[in-house]
Amino acid sequence: MHSEITNTPYPGSALNPCCICTLSAPSLAAKHRKDFMYKFLHLDRHGNVTRNRPRVWLETIKQTHKLFKVATEDTIVAFDTLSKEYGVKDRINEKFIEQQGIAKVKAKINDLKANKFLRLFNPFLRLIGQLHHRSNNFFLV
Repeated sequence: MHSEITNTPYPGSALNPCCICTLSAPSLAAKHRKDFMYKFLHLDRHGNVTRNRPRVWLETIKQTHKLFKVATEDTIVAFDTLSKEYGVKDRINEKFIEQQGIAKVKAKINDLKANKFLRLFNPFLRLIGQLHHRSNNFFLV
């Protein structure tokens, strides 16, 4: 449920199964390869413990803004591809993107882009957070 409101990746069969670290795979088939399994277990090829790079909240915000720009200025296919690569979906601007062909919605998007740009995005993106590495918990400060 939290992934639907916080722009974090969807776990399970997703290409980006972890909302804490940047663990990802280019395809579902790649998730069955040794190198992915090592990363999943936080190990290198020799069995030594190694941490995956943690997700950075500011990167997620930048990626969300870039996705919206791609969706409105490029193609939906490019948007879908980049969204899978980043493992990020913003439920609020996703609705705008789906309906951008409707004249009223297009006018609303243009109005918000000009006057209240951040209203196009999930309000969670305006929160400042910090990852507490010892417990792997995310705290809002």
